[in-house]
Amino acid sequence: MKRFLCGLVALAVSVGVTETAKGQANYVYTPIEVPGVFNTIATGINNAGQVVGYYVVNGAAHGFLLNRGVFTTVDVPGFFSTEAYGINDIGQIVGYCSNPGPRQTDQGFLFSGGSFTTVNRPGASFTHFGGINNLGQIVGDSANGGFLMSGGTFTSLPFPGSGINNLGQIVGGNYLLSGGNLTQINGGAAGINDFSQIVGGEVSTGFLLTGGQYVTLSVPGSIQTVATGINNAGEIVGSYRDANGEFFGFFATPNLSPLPEPSTFLLLGISTLGVIAWTRHRRSSPIHGSEDAEGLIA
Repeated sequence: MKRFLCGLVALAVSVGVTETAKGQANYVYTPIEVPGVFNTIATGINNAGQVVGYYVVNGAAHGFLLNRGVFTTVDVPGFFSTEAYGINDIGQIVGYCSNPGPRQTDQGFLFSGGSFTTVNRPGASFTHFGGINNLGQIVGDSANGGFLMSGGTFTSLPFPGSGINNLGQIVGGNYLLSGGNLTQINGGAAGINDFSQIVGGEVSTGFLLTGGQYVTLSVPGSIQTVATGINNAGEIVGSYRDANGEFFGFFATPNLSPLPEPSTFLLLGISTLGVIAWTRHRRSSPIHGSEDAEGLIA
């Protein structure tokens, strides 16, 4: 749900606050906010720390890639809305794109090597891609149910596919599929790393499932938190809603240092330091990047 204002980038420095979970490391939360728009949703992260997601302006969703502090738009040509959901270590991005009208306009997309490919599951009126691993295997959902797409072949899943790791473990809905075994999860699972750590969301809080233990994830000061992606370093991305109803992405890092638990959680942000650049230049690729942005999460 968010739109990227191409070329207009503001610097913002955020101060993370920690939340302590029983028996686990606490986390430092830092907001992800595309400058100049109302809502930012972060959805996936790879092992290089590259983050994907989307934002909305005037009813149109626009995908984004956040890489080393630079926001880059991810818009599938010819479509009104683009939402990015997953990224692998090769930099391949998946999600779905749509035009106004019935849901049959929704198509999954893969961005790879500078080019977009749109995909419809055969016989399905809509197709959404949710995650991709380093083997190029893609999971998602469609009018015909969840699926795994591998080598161009679709295999049905008993749940909507949201995330897949490099071991072929798949999560989505309330389930984990691993080695042919289906396990139920308490809460909606959205992402999984190669250590089988799973993140997701419940009614108002996110969770991390690690070593059989559930850890609550809640951005301080938020009224709703959902975790959607985790990499092998344990870095987590997701989104939260504040008291004003605005959505922000977040980047959470494990903090192994013993820190006192604050009596009151406040999500501190230092306001915009300055406008960096305005550009209308578009490259030949459909992806347009903003330049000289600093501060990984703004």
